[in-house]
Amino acid sequence: MNDFEKNLKRQSFRPVPPELRAEILAAASTAPRAATAPWWRLAFWPSPYAWATLAAVWLVILGLDFASSPNHPADLRAQTQSSPEIFALLLEQRRLLDELSRPSTIPASPLPNPRASSPGACLAPREDEQIQFV
Repeated sequence: MNDFEKNLKRQSFRPVPPELRAEILAAASTAPRAATAPWWRLAFWPSPYAWATLAAVWLVILGLDFASSPNHPADLRAQTQSSPEIFALLLEQRRLLDELSRPSTIPASPLPNPRASSPGACLAPREDEQIQFV
């Protein structure tokens, strides 16, 4: 405990004068009380009409989306059942992938040297030469 706390502990409390007490209580009784509203009302308080409008717009959008959706769960199940055409297409796709992933049977030939056949090839330095700038 520091010195300030020790000094406070030693002091005695004086009673509030009756006329000051009456004045304080009268001012407190006429003061407007703070509204105790639920948390959700305090969260939407700055603009409750804007929030209500936004909620109504979302409800309309969701309702229109649900009403205009032609795919109901029963329709989706019927669409996902495999048909013979889809099965044949998948087999064809797998065959093409296997064919493309096989290594090539064409023997690799060396690529021609583009420098030897290009015009001005005699002016280009060879790979083992170094260019010196004067």
